[in-house]
Amino acid sequence: MSRKDRDDGSHLVGGAVLIVIGLIFLAGELNMAPGLDVGRLWPVILITIGLVRIVVPHRSGNRGGGVWLLFVGGLFLLHNYWVLRLHDSWPLFIVAAGVSIVIGSWGASRHQLNQPAEGHHDR
Repeated sequence: MSRKDRDDGSHLVGGAVLIVIGLIFLAGELNMAPGLDVGRLWPVILITIGLVRIVVPHRSGNRGGGVWLLFVGGLFLLHNYWVLRLHDSWPLFIVAAGVSIVIGSWGASRHQLNQPAEGHHDR
């Protein structure tokens, strides 16, 4: 991945985060969603960054950081709305670690398939 591609990805992340933050505050100011507590929605920022990093890999096709940000943001969001308390969620870390390993090995195997075989030269 070239420096330009990384720069484009960082601009995408920054822009997406600002859009989400702005929309959350706008909804709060306009009372568009009764009962919407902007203070409890901060994990949406982590989820947004995670989604962008999954769509636009950060380094050499690595999407693992995005998966972890998505997972942690989702976990905090569920905790903030009393769907799943943090002290009850520890088994999800085992599941998330497994998902991360599977995604990492899937990405590594795809990267190896795209590499030209050694000793093979086009003439």
